[in-house]
Amino acid sequence: MLSDIIAHLRDGGINVNDSRAEWLARINRVGKHIWSSSDHQLMEDVFNVEDRCFYFPSYLGEIRAVRINYTQVTTHNLYPKYHSMWPQNSLYLWQVLGKSPIFEDLAATPLTYRFKAIEGAARTVIVNGQTGTARHDSESISTQQEAVGSKLFSAVTSIIKPRTDSDLEIYQDDTLISIIPNGMTQALYEKIKIGDSVLGEPYTVSLSAEVAYKPPYVPFANDTDQLLDGRLDTVIALQVMAEATANTLGPEGRLAYLGAQASSYLEIPKQERQRSAEIAIDRGAPFMFGYGRRPEE
Repeated sequence: MLSDIIAHLRDGGINVNDSRAEWLARINRVGKHIWSSSDHQLMEDVFNVEDRCFYFPSYLGEIRAVRINYTQVTTHNLYPKYHSMWPQNSLYLWQVLGKSPIFEDLAATPLTYRFKAIEGAARTVIVNGQTGTARHDSESISTQQEAVGSKLFSAVTSIIKPRTDSDLEIYQDDTLISIIPNGMTQALYEKIKIGDSVLGEPYTVSLSAEVAYKPPYVPFANDTDQLLDGRLDTVIALQVMAEATANTLGPEGRLAYLGAQASSYLEIPKQERQRSAEIAIDRGAPFMFGYGRRPEE
């Protein structure tokens, strides 16, 4: 967590309190680079599949691998699960077909907007889409917890709200069709189509799929903020210290220092210390999964 990174910096002779905002900016710049340079911090979830498709919430991050759901969700290291522990014919190709603010088809009924808790003040929700009378239509709803719209949308192109105290859920009748987390301002889901296995074997019909994904980097702000992998705290602190002392250590001294210190935390074999530190911290390792594709932006 951030307090541990600051403690490491203090042990290295850096007084973060002299300019906390400046050092916090350095920590987040280094943290974002290290976070995006490898896929060791993956999460997993199970999604319902219909006609080979499922909807992936964009706020969760980026998909790295898709498997047919054979097992329960686990919390152990996901790398071997999607690699050596499982045959690659359990991994499937995937493709982003498009993006949508909802994950269910619409019928000609009004939408219900419901916050999971009473808001401190009325919040305005704006919905844009298509109705039976207008190709481009919209409605604006203001509520502290729940309200029912008046428009009958046949398609929705965007749902927008301010940052709120609780999550917003959108229903059509009793069916949940979209969720916007409290810290997000828009709903956005990627429609994912599952192809055949990476070895070319035909798609196996399944009602659900296991998806490994890389969460987005969340900047440190409070002392209790932390990343998924606590070992990265030390690597971030070492990189920040190395940059701060680069002029005195020089490139070779800096790399040797990082390799020797980081190895004990990242369990790097002794003979690979320098190279591993260079890849993990300086250049960035390539992503582990490349079985999917996205449309050209």
